[in-house]
Amino acid sequence: MVRGNRFGSVHVLTEAIFEDPGIADGRFVVIYEEGFNEIDEKSLSRYWYLSEGSHFDHSPCVIDLLGILAIAEHFTLMPVGHVISEAATLSAEQGTLGLIPSALKRKRGWRPQDWVPLQYETANCETDRHRDLWEQTRERLLGDGLEQVLTLHKRP
Repeated sequence: MVRGNRFGSVHVLTEAIFEDPGIADGRFVVIYEEGFNEIDEKSLSRYWYLSEGSHFDHSPCVIDLLGILAIAEHFTLMPVGHVISEAATLSAEQGTLGLIPSALKRKRGWRPQDWVPLQYETANCETDRHRDLWEQTRERLLGDGLEQVLTLHKRP
């Protein structure tokens, strides 16, 4: 989302690219980037870790991730996926990843927004586990009063 020179992005760092969160494995890290100003035509950003010690084997972590992605999509924040090493995910968990912008720039991307089936509900979830995780995410968002996040809209 861009407002003047402000923007936001959600970065999902994983140890591999996965087509479906139901088959994903390993650790992951979620970072929110807020661009807030420019100096000499270069954006200035600040970063927040939105996860710590998250692992795909722990369903509540994946439900949190899918909820973050649904909220990001609702607010037109483009999620960006990055593949990083297992050592880098451990460093991120310990707060020793180093300069986050450098870590984000040198890693290849993938599309975590494809994991959030807002446009097609659960019918096209790749696996039964993905369908179950998405249903639990929907229930949690509704229970938290965030039903507007689940409304259908066109992706950018």
